Amino acid sequence: MKRKNDTNVLIEFGSNTAKVYSCSALKSTDACFYRLPLRLASQLNSSQMLSEKGIKSILDTIADVKQRFTNNDQIRLIGTEALRRAKNSAAVQQRIAEQFGLNLRILSWQEEAEAAYRGVLGTAGASGRIICFDIGGSSTEIIQGKDKKIERSKSFPVGAVDLSRKFIRKQPLTQCMYTALNMELERKLVWKNNLQLKLLGSGGAVYTCAMVALMHAGKSESEALKEIDGSTLRRSEIIRQEQSYRALTLEQIRQIPGMDPSRVDIILPAVMIIRRIMENTREYSFIVSTRGVWQGIMFANR
Repeated sequence: MKRKNDTNVLIEFGSNTAKVYSCSALKSTDACFYRLPLRLASQLNSSQMLSEKGIKSILDTIADVKQRFTNNDQIRLIGTEALRRAKNSAAVQQRIAEQFGLNLRILSWQEEAEAAYRGVLGTAGASGRIICFDIGGSSTEIIQGKDKKIERSKSFPVGAVDLSRKFIRKQPLTQCMYTALNMELERKLVWKNNLQLKLLGSGGAVYTCAMVALMHAGKSESEALKEIDGSTLRRSEIIRQEQSYRALTLEQIRQIPGMDPSRVDIILPAVMIIRRIMENTREYSFIVSTRGVWQGIMFANR
């Protein structure tokens, strides 16, 4: 039986960050979260085995969360692309079960896409026929649907962390690095769209781009935080940010108002993914959603 003091807790182990969400077991409102930049995608070796350092970061995160919440609280664990790729993911799941008595559910890309779509439906403007995209560290999902029904979806093997590791050796980038990154996106991220549909974006990279845009427009941080969900980003702003990040050092990017310090080295490939999606969908703007996979999983039955 759920009690008013009980809490639902969800830890989402993504390719870039671990996200910890909690909310009342009886209400879906007033959810809170924090993020930890584990960079699991960077802990996969050439054989696609997750390193001991990467595994330890997962175990340490779970241990920390269990200390913060009581035995009455329900803790759920999910993993996405980095753990889908890891050939030793079963061993990771076993260690978690033995140490904490918890089950790590590794989502298929279809489950992740469905959860992302279901999550963004609570965003203002997310009605009728829409296309939504969710950018991660190792993959990007694009989903088309009408209201609550998904019509088609696809997972692309391009993410901000992986692209940064593969193509960016220094910043500012050389023209050769930039061209190679662009060619990779043109080759791997192709979404044919014959309809003009409402476009929504979610994920940490989208959130960061929106914060930078709002503060560049003169908003204070507190004002930007209030306005970000449901705000609109235009393609011209994405191109402005892309050109800016291309020309700056990492330290200069870090100083940009609204920038997430944990995304400084991956923000350029992230905005290039966004720009590529907007070109593919022939859209000149998109709606920013601060929602996503976690809402789709945590509130699936509400």
